[in-house]
Amino acid sequence: MARSKIKPLSFLSVFLLGVDGIVGSGIFLMPSRVYAKVGDLSAGLMMLAGISVLMIALCFANLASKIPGDGGAWLYTYTAFGRFAGFEIGIFTWLLGVITMATEISAFVTSLRSVFPSLNQHGNYLMAALGILAVLTILNLFGPSLMDWVDNISTVAKIGVLVLFVGMGLFFIHPANYANVSAGMSNGSSLFGRINTGFGMVFYMFTGFSFLPIAASKMDHPEKTLPKALISVLLTSATLYMIVQLTAIGVSGSSLANDNVPIAASFYRLAGTVGYDLALVGMLISILGVALSVSFSTPTIASSLASEH
Repeated sequence: MARSKIKPLSFLSVFLLGVDGIVGSGIFLMPSRVYAKVGDLSAGLMMLAGISVLMIALCFANLASKIPGDGGAWLYTYTAFGRFAGFEIGIFTWLLGVITMATEISAFVTSLRSVFPSLNQHGNYLMAALGILAVLTILNLFGPSLMDWVDNISTVAKIGVLVLFVGMGLFFIHPANYANVSAGMSNGSSLFGRINTGFGMVFYMFTGFSFLPIAASKMDHPEKTLPKALISVLLTSATLYMIVQLTAIGVSGSSLANDNVPIAASFYRLAGTVGYDLALVGMLISILGVALSVSFSTPTIASSLASEH
């Protein structure tokens, strides 16, 4: 009875949750690394990887429309192949969630080192990481309503930073910067090899979509909402990645390959210290958003594996 009183997530909330789970630290840190491999082709690689992941997401969408309920890949495997196969997929999905959350929290605290030098001390670093994990745990205890609200704010904030970067960057783009497809040739590697390596980097930036189907029962009409959300989330994320990459290339040119925090460095060239700080805040919000999205879904896998289906 208490379950029925929980307001289900609307399509907009599910969409924002999906975007929050995909758009994390990758878009703020990976553009320089991918650009160093394939130059201007990196922007097209963003869309290509998104379309490739969409092929997998369409399978999830089809299964979600036929097998409603919590669990995502675990539930679909359990239904098709039985308990043991389902358990294998479930435990690896749970481990992926734990690893992803740990990685994002670590990246979050590491990024804060430039603002709070005391975090360079191992004890303070560990306490900050545990504190963030405790906050995520507390937020989960309040249920979908609060998580929905926090997630929406997180998504709007980080997307707002990226949109502002693109909007301002349009006035600072140098067309001559779009003339570099020879990045990485100095090490003697072939173009195909560099594209393959760059594709692997970008592909990882989209893997957060797999956590969205896990909490299907918290959604309003999941059999209809989830398929539409998966497709729209991936297309939106891929388009955003490509536009941000094109803007960063247009603003920074070949120097982009040497930037440790490429979007922040490009934003610095647009608006000085204010732009750099905005990009850093956006990156921190993105990292926290991914951790928030994963923490919202991962407990469902643990509870599902522990229960009888």
